[in-house]
Amino acid sequence: MHPKPEIHVRPSRVIEALVPSAPPNSSLVPSSLRWIEADLRALTEEKERLLKDAEPRCQLRRIKVDLADSSARVAMLKEVVGPSTDVLVMTEGLLVYLDEAQVRSLAMDLRNQAGIRWWLLDLASPALLKVMGKRMGSQLANAPMKFGPVNGVAFFEALGWRATHVQSMMSAASRFRRLPWTMKLFRFLPEPNPRSPGRIPWSAVVQLGRA
Repeated sequence: MHPKPEIHVRPSRVIEALVPSAPPNSSLVPSSLRWIEADLRALTEEKERLLKDAEPRCQLRRIKVDLADSSARVAMLKEVVGPSTDVLVMTEGLLVYLDEAQVRSLAMDLRNQAGIRWWLLDLASPALLKVMGKRMGSQLANAPMKFGPVNGVAFFEALGWRATHVQSMMSAASRFRRLPWTMKLFRFLPEPNPRSPGRIPWSAVVQLGRA
């Protein structure tokens, strides 16, 4: 599990897409928060089975939908966003398995929903995808990693989003003392430009806002 940095927003509604986490049960989560999880039917049903005894501290709803289906995705977004004006979308572990055209389509669909103010995502550099491909090639045969834009967060800024916070996985892991000992020396290296990571294996959690 990746270490998660702080979320610098206060939404009234959260849409969580393809995130294999437990329902929000932290005492810091307000009971008034509406938490919507969207995922494939089989994965959602398996999650419900495994977490049947977990008690969320907010208003939790799970929606069975194929997020790769553009029309189904747009219909879902329109329904769950509704009249809200301060919605946060989280897509941890999703974008890397989509191609550039699919990510662009998703970014535009989210941008077209006026009530969505923030988008929290994880992002990898092309160099990191190559490293992961070499290390986990056979394991990724059925789900290859595809999306690692050469222009990093600038990819989203060109589509009407603004990067408000960028935190590398390396710095987050170091901060929460979850960095493997084999990687500790790398924490002293300078961070790459998030808009041009170059040949450096790099990943980050990015918080976007509307431009």
